[in-house]
Amino acid sequence: MQTLIAKIGGLSGGAGLLANLGSKTVMLAAGLAMICAASAPQAEGAGWRVLPDPVWEGQYAAVGDPSVVRVGADYLMFHHCIDVQRQPQGSEICLALSSDGLRWRHARTDLSGWFVRGRLLQAQIGGWDEAHETPFAQVVDGIFRLYVLGYKGAGFFVDPPSAGIGLVSSADPLRFGPMPPPVLVPSVPADRGGITSPSVAHTPQGDVLYYTGWACSMADLACLTGAVAQQLSLMAVPLDSQGLPIGEARAVVADPGLGWTNGGVSEAQVLAGPDGRFYLFFSSLSGPASSPNAMQRIGLAVADDPFGPFQFAAAPLIEPSDVAGTWANGGVLAPSVLIEDGRLRLWFHAFETDSTGAIIKARIGYAEHPWPLD
Repeated sequence: MQTLIAKIGGLSGGAGLLANLGSKTVMLAAGLAMICAASAPQAEGAGWRVLPDPVWEGQYAAVGDPSVVRVGADYLMFHHCIDVQRQPQGSEICLALSSDGLRWRHARTDLSGWFVRGRLLQAQIGGWDEAHETPFAQVVDGIFRLYVLGYKGAGFFVDPPSAGIGLVSSADPLRFGPMPPPVLVPSVPADRGGITSPSVAHTPQGDVLYYTGWACSMADLACLTGAVAQQLSLMAVPLDSQGLPIGEARAVVADPGLGWTNGGVSEAQVLAGPDGRFYLFFSSLSGPASSPNAMQRIGLAVADDPFGPFQFAAAPLIEPSDVAGTWANGGVLAPSVLIEDGRLRLWFHAFETDSTGAIIKARIGYAEHPWPLD
């Protein structure tokens, strides 16, 4: 979620922050489409359908980073949420359930409570994981593996080099144990400024863990002000049969050379398609407020190998203007994707901004496109 809490003010209001659930309208608005041919994918003008209203607002002003899995007839959404009862307040992982992927409800987990409904994990103040963000869930032989970003700072990402990716596993998605030590920490120049946004793809060579590597730390004022380029890279590292990284991580995408990404990609998921190709869905990297790429968008790249090279579509898949109303006027990001029933289904979170450009709320939305993307 990349410092979502730090971007949204007024989180100290406790119960006063309870969000009213938006209506679950089923009318779909036309969006953008994408053709993925043997060469680089090209943008079209129709094909995407984007729900005009959020599908999930959670409990407070900030909910995002969805990771959706389907188990039988049920959908589970692991997502970023806020613990307002903790001092200091911080970010956690929560779980929502659905029978159709559109209408969601809080899961009754062991750690649920009035102030944090659907809470799945418990961050440890003083530990390496004082805050949790950007979850990614997969099911392997009936076991749920949940990869989570952890770091010091209680949700404000004040110490990015301390960030690590943790892994917890359980046969019951409502019950996970405490987070053990991280399975991956910054270790190469491309991620020395911090790591975030894990995801896993099944490949013929075995599972691969992808994540965003920060060469420039957000704790560095020069990085925050733009004096030094943020330099985000898509990193990849193979996993063993237990889901643990093996070998050294390497950058598979640095600057994709697209003006609307501000020189990087983030919050990516690589999906192995039924056609044997690998589809990289990602958030563009937002630029300075004065820049035309200030708002984040969702893009696509395609490769024949899980480690690339990836061919990038010239235009975004989904932009804020493709979403009705103002609830996504500050950016659309953090895609989670499934292919089922002849559709590519995509969940994302979006920022709403006020007249000054300040982010005031984050919600989760939904879009879909016929599969294959042609």
